[in-house]
Amino acid sequence: MFFFRLLALILFSLGSLYANIIYVANATAETISVIDTDSNLVIATIPYPLGQGQPYTVAFTPDGKYAYVTGGTVNVIDVSTHMFIPPPISITPPNNAGIAVSPDGKYVYSADISLNIISTTTNQVVAGPISIGAAPLDISFTPDGKRAYIANENDGTVSIIDTETQQVIGSPISVGAPGGGDVTVAPNGKFAYANQLGLSNNGVVIIDTSTNQVIGSPIVIGGEPGQIAFAPNGKLAYVVNTSPNSIAIIDTCTHSVVDTIPIATDYPTLYPLRIVITPDGKWAYVSIRSDGNPPFGTSVVRIDLTTNSVVQSITVGDNPSGMAITPSSPLPISHPGGCQQINDFGLFFEYYNVLTWLPPVFVGDIKGYNIYRNGRKIGSVSADKFCFQDHNQCKGPSCNYAITSFNRFGNESAPINFRVTCSKTSK
Repeated sequence: MFFFRLLALILFSLGSLYANIIYVANATAETISVIDTDSNLVIATIPYPLGQGQPYTVAFTPDGKYAYVTGGTVNVIDVSTHMFIPPPISITPPNNAGIAVSPDGKYVYSADISLNIISTTTNQVVAGPISIGAAPLDISFTPDGKRAYIANENDGTVSIIDTETQQVIGSPISVGAPGGGDVTVAPNGKFAYANQLGLSNNGVVIIDTSTNQVIGSPIVIGGEPGQIAFAPNGKLAYVVNTSPNSIAIIDTCTHSVVDTIPIATDYPTLYPLRIVITPDGKWAYVSIRSDGNPPFGTSVVRIDLTTNSVVQSITVGDNPSGMAITPSSPLPISHPGGCQQINDFGLFFEYYNVLTWLPPVFVGDIKGYNIYRNGRKIGSVSADKFCFQDHNQCKGPSCNYAITSFNRFGNESAPINFRVTCSKTSK
């Protein structure tokens, strides 16, 4: 009985490693709220370092170990402890706007009046300030990390950076009148969506990333479209609309609005600002803030994306602004199974378990699979292998197995647990 209780505890602990957390930068409160997406509770509140301004935007490293926060300087959080790591990283000029980590995890791009590039190895500025457009704000990388798209709020353009040379590519792309400032590259890297403001029919502009040209007509949203987030499979895009308070949903195949989610607020001065989507694509979280004056927004709303409805309001600090969710883990394997076999060496027999499985429906960045027996890792195989032999076992189905997929950063999927129940032995 003790063994099975211990095994259950090990498997529960293994599964709990895969919960996502959200960091919410509460500007007026000068704190970071930590939301656990399993319990949907605030599990920690991190005070922003004194004298470092107000936190505004957040970005996680791809391995989920660190978070970078803007607020005048750039500050680093150790995610394992939810504590800031001194000293702050000084930026010239100070940054209270955009921040993003490159897909390989090597660099942090920090944008406000200009662009600065920080090495995550040394946490020092290695390039910049780089002049781009007027008031650069939002930053989004292509999936291969070769280019960064940066929305310039004050001139209605998008600049492109070659991340290898750290130089601006060509002239900024015009996406509308001044007032935008948000851009997001689609998961497949083929196009980028940028918000368009200052016109009679505001909307979203589509940029073909192969030509860096605007294609087609803007997708009319109306109101004041803001941040854009894609579903993990790239089929839908979610656009925050600060007036009226809502989320517009765009079908990325037809490039048309297919639904709208209203966001109710307690006061007319409150509005939705930023959005993150869970890696499984089932939930969205949206920060609610004011224009900087009381009454302050103090909540993040949770949206069920299967019904497109708000289901919960989570209380955080005053004026939640930027948010980030820990990076997506690989998808789990499917159809696990196994069979016990025997090696007949004449004088003795060896029983071994042959484990098999199928890859996830979307392989993506998977680099291999980890195999666990009774909660302990016993081996790994590369991404093109779907079989593992566990030798020197006792006769019969005595072991509990779990298999996880892992990516290049070592992030693992949720474990799939199973037992070997068949036998091809006659001894």
